[in-house]
Amino acid sequence: MKVAILIRVYDRTEDLEHNLRVIRDTWKENDYYIIVVSNGKNNGYQIPEESLPLIDKLVILEQNAGHRRGNSQLLMEGMRYIPGDCAYTLILEADTWMYGDSIISQYTGLLSQDNAKVWASADWYDKHYALATDFAIIKTGYIKANPGIFDFELFPECHIANFLRDTG
Repeated sequence: MKVAILIRVYDRTEDLEHNLRVIRDTWKENDYYIIVVSNGKNNGYQIPEESLPLIDKLVILEQNAGHRRGNSQLLMEGMRYIPGDCAYTLILEADTWMYGDSIISQYTGLLSQDNAKVWASADWYDKHYALATDFAIIKTGYIKANPGIFDFELFPECHIANFLRDTG
């Protein structure tokens, strides 16, 4: 199965390099298309040269919209580059590493069993119920049909949980 990986990075460029190597060396169960979106260039955070061969699509944004809005900015821009032949998209932070990809296969399998299920991640509790965004698997068709899922100002975890609830 082909899965898009949308990795967001601002200043964690060294973590990104290690994460890309972990993915290359230990994720073997699926065919991955790696999109990296960065908005730290103007503040001196360059994507390491060594990372470039490990990335299928690199998107460098000239401006950073700020901490939380910047996260939205990265997701909104990155989703434009998700290939149509990727049934699922994994959103991932550069500093969120996972050895092996069996959990990706497990959860894409569960998502494929029910058309109403579109998101798989950990629950996230802050002041309100929310869903984790550091590592989440989403049906690509849902993202493309509902781009507002990533359009948030504050508290992305709450926005996404509410968005999913409101869209059924």
